[in-house]
Amino acid sequence: MLTVAISISPVSDNAAGELARAGVVQAGAVQSPKHFLAVGSPSFNAAGDYEGKAYAFDKGSGRLMRSWLGVSVHGTYGVRPERLGLSVAVVGDIDKDGYDDILAGAAAPEIYGRAYLYSGRTGRVIFSFEDDPGQPSDYFGSAVAWAGDVNKDGWDDLAIGASEHLDPVKGTVGKAYIYSGRDGSEIRSYLGEQPFDFFGWAVANAGDVNQDGWPDLIVGARCWDPVGEFWACDGKVYVYSGKDGQLLYEWTDGAGGFGGAVSGLGDVNDDGVDDVIYGGNGADGGRGIVYVRSGQDGSVLYSISGAADYEAFGQAVSGVGDVDLDGSADFLVTGPQYEVPGGASDIGRAVLYSGRDGSVIHSWTGEEQADELGHAVSGAGDVDGDGVPDVLVGIRDQLTGGCRECTFNGWAYVFSGATGQKLYEWEGEHDQSLFGTAVSGKWW
Repeated sequence: MLTVAISISPVSDNAAGELARAGVVQAGAVQSPKHFLAVGSPSFNAAGDYEGKAYAFDKGSGRLMRSWLGVSVHGTYGVRPERLGLSVAVVGDIDKDGYDDILAGAAAPEIYGRAYLYSGRTGRVIFSFEDDPGQPSDYFGSAVAWAGDVNKDGWDDLAIGASEHLDPVKGTVGKAYIYSGRDGSEIRSYLGEQPFDFFGWAVANAGDVNQDGWPDLIVGARCWDPVGEFWACDGKVYVYSGKDGQLLYEWTDGAGGFGGAVSGLGDVNDDGVDDVIYGGNGADGGRGIVYVRSGQDGSVLYSISGAADYEAFGQAVSGVGDVDLDGSADFLVTGPQYEVPGGASDIGRAVLYSGRDGSVIHSWTGEEQADELGHAVSGAGDVDGDGVPDVLVGIRDQLTGGCRECTFNGWAYVFSGATGQKLYEWEGEHDQSLFGTAVSGKWW
């Protein structure tokens, strides 16, 4: 099939800076600018304040369509940057105008965290959200996700985590919220169990785990501990019913920060029930472990460990859809501190696994020492129009020129699910911007 080079440039009034290099896509790729891939750059610095920035790229061409700049806000000790782009999520067409919309979180120490729902068509703020009550250093917005239509009103809803929410009784236990996509009101919230368990560190749509017709929610508390030891960080993962908020599953797996990354997957084992994945990047001597669990009974379908000590395997996980077209949902896992045997350290890797048998479909590694490929990851949907889902990977800490320059500008790559080749690459706008800290596509 003919390949065509894409010339990538910003096209909207508020899209500043040419971020992308030419990519290659298959002829026939969908070119409609209505479906997006999102990238966060929480240390983007417009005026010396590191306010952060979120970006929306056209899924079909890779062009930068829109970007949103964070602001400086009043915090506990004066004006502080909000660090927009610490989290991002493509949440589908919330306002029903035919365009994907973008949810972006802004969370930093000493400020009241926020999350903003942006229109993909106009760029305007549809809704803004903050913790209830607003609290400094609550890290509200540190995790954001599409929740599906939780209240069955015809509008998809939104999930937001506040991993250091301060409860007047339990203390700093963390909290997770579901908000209405129709009017922005709070539908439901969930509270952590113990001080500094970081409940809400990660949130995601779990699919319909209990088969009642409602989308369910998976939440990670990466520093939960069985005896409440401060900062022990064993971690715990919870799955809640979307219909009534009841707890469906809770899992603990020993030390390792489990719940630092969570995702729904779809049906991995062909039993007709959606399954889930979560990671503990500090488990097994720092190698990291991921678990894929059955939505039907909570049993472990796959347990996969990192390849070497301190790889941090399970730093990021995502569903991707059925990449190998065998009828089973596949999944993506990263280890950003992966070291090539006998070679460069902290190069990072992302591994795409078959849901049917756990075999490796594709594996990608960074290009230079300390790239740390895989800080963030997401399914991208079918980017190049070949009928196969693709993947999006963030490289927040890439050091341009290796360790000689140490710019930390960051990159994001889109890889073909069919061939493994790189389709797009986008680079952060300046040094220290941490572009690629968060990435998101619509893969469901």
